[in-house]
Amino acid sequence: MTSPEAHSSNPKPSLKLLVRVVVLWVVGCALGGVVVASINGEFGSILFAGFGVALGLAGAVAHVLLLLIPAFRSRPIVTQSLLLWLATLAALLALSVLVALPSEEPSTAALRETVSTMVQYISLPALLAAVAVNWLANRAAA
Repeated sequence: MTSPEAHSSNPKPSLKLLVRVVVLWVVGCALGGVVVASINGEFGSILFAGFGVALGLAGAVAHVLLLLIPAFRSRPIVTQSLLLWLATLAALLALSVLVALPSEEPSTAALRETVSTMVQYISLPALLAAVAVNWLANRAAA
């Protein structure tokens, strides 16, 4: 007797694919942060590499969790990339709020500044990373 997934046109992702997704996110974004820091020369900062690692971790977690949802895997690649981008930003926002805000009651101004910084400096790189990693992962799975 075969499992229902054997007849599905959208089987569960393999462990190899999940590992590939995590490596692409973490290594790609970390290297991107280092490249941006080196391009900025004397104004470059290790913070760019840190942002790259944070973006990579958030994207990896979001992507792996989304790949476990059959409805996500059945979507067209453009829809997948947009959903992945939004999930990555949500994960990164949660991470940055936990790290950047003080342990006491956060002020509305501090939260607004954190969100503003995220939108300005992180959302476009996150979109580019989501599209690139999702395209590579779909290509590897085919």
